[in-house]
Amino acid sequence: MLNIWRVQDKEQLSIIESTIRQKDLQKFLVMIVIDLSEPWNLMESLTEWMSAVKDLILEGLCKKLEVGQFDRMQTSMTDNWKLYENPETD
Repeated sequence: MLNIWRVQDKEQLSIIESTIRQKDLQKFLVMIVIDLSEPWNLMESLTEWMSAVKDLILEGLCKKLEVGQFDRMQTSMTDNWKLYENPETD
């Protein structure tokens, strides 16, 4: 199953927190897309969104995890990242 949430206001992140179930957290992905119509605000906007997402994950979603589950998820993600190989092209 794939759910896509488009959030344009940081206050809307609470909707995501209330709908994500514990069993879905291992497949949870956040993508931050910055509005480039005002490029002079890029770093400020990115910093604000990264902070809001960090708060969502660490202060909200991680509270739903069993003890040690966050560490296992972090280790799994790190291991997968280290083992990644670029696909070969013809």
